[in-house]
Amino acid sequence: MGAYYQERLIPNREKSAHCSSIIELPNGNLMVSFYAGSAEANLDTKIYTCIYDKIKQKWEIPQVRLDIPNQSQGNAVLFINRKNRIYLFNNSIHREWRKFPRLWNWALTDNKFMYSDDLGETWSENSPLFPNKIGWNFKNKAIYLEDGTVLFSMYDDFYFKSYILISKDDGKNWEISEPIEISPHPSTIKDYFFQLVDKLIPIYGNIQPSLIEKNNGDILAYLRPKNLNKILLSISKDGGKTWSDTEKTSLKNPQSGIDAVKLANGNFVLVYNKSENSRSVLNLILSEDEGKTWGFEKILEQEKGEEFSYPAIIQDKEGFIHITYTYKRECIKHIKISEEWITS
Repeated sequence: MGAYYQERLIPNREKSAHCSSIIELPNGNLMVSFYAGSAEANLDTKIYTCIYDKIKQKWEIPQVRLDIPNQSQGNAVLFINRKNRIYLFNNSIHREWRKFPRLWNWALTDNKFMYSDDLGETWSENSPLFPNKIGWNFKNKAIYLEDGTVLFSMYDDFYFKSYILISKDDGKNWEISEPIEISPHPSTIKDYFFQLVDKLIPIYGNIQPSLIEKNNGDILAYLRPKNLNKILLSISKDGGKTWSDTEKTSLKNPQSGIDAVKLANGNFVLVYNKSENSRSVLNLILSEDEGKTWGFEKILEQEKGEEFSYPAIIQDKEGFIHITYTYKRECIKHIKISEEWITS
């Protein structure tokens, strides 16, 4: 394949765009979802989907997929199952909850899904997934385990805990895992104080898991930290039902979204903001030993004062790696690369 790199900006009708998701369709085309409007959490935000035509080699004009009156549309995640049903999981902020400070926007969302059985031509109604779970949000893609089980991550944006949804029937029904908990180890009086307060009002936490299955069947969850400055890691040894307490990795993070993928050859690729306080740099790293070390690194973006965030990453059937991410909050950027480009 050789070293290959290509980048494109995905068209956007709105002033702002954020939080993309990407899947490959059976014909080799790509589909992305994102939300866009005047700004995050504003009343005019809508969920869009957009198709990349492999033959024409261009992104089509995005189509409004969801626009609910009096609600802000938020994170939306695509999942295509092995029967070619496409799911679009999505979050909305209710207007009646806007009397709360902006801090609570994403802690007061509902979670819903719609699906398409004709590769996005028509869609079902948008239906509640867990109607009694307020503030449970989506960010990263679902994965298939070797045994055919589907794992899909959600997170509680009030208590800063993550959960893994488990499906044995390609996404029709979901079981909820035990929560992924965080146990920061206090080392100073300040840390002890924060841990005490944390019992009442969560301060530390984890959200937005990105999942990878190791060759031995263990599941790794790489997590965005809350009020910590390193990517967190939790491990499941029972197919995603229970999880170890999180531990800090050596990878910096400014409390921003990440994503990871296991390539066909078993290597891991992870995309993240390599900083403790800024989203102005976006990095890609590759591991050849299942995450023990990350031997290769590329800088995808670096521009002071700008934002490059919330990456989504997949590998297509031909072996190319596709990454989409928020580009300066103006639109979504798509990068297509080969593994050889990373290691070159």
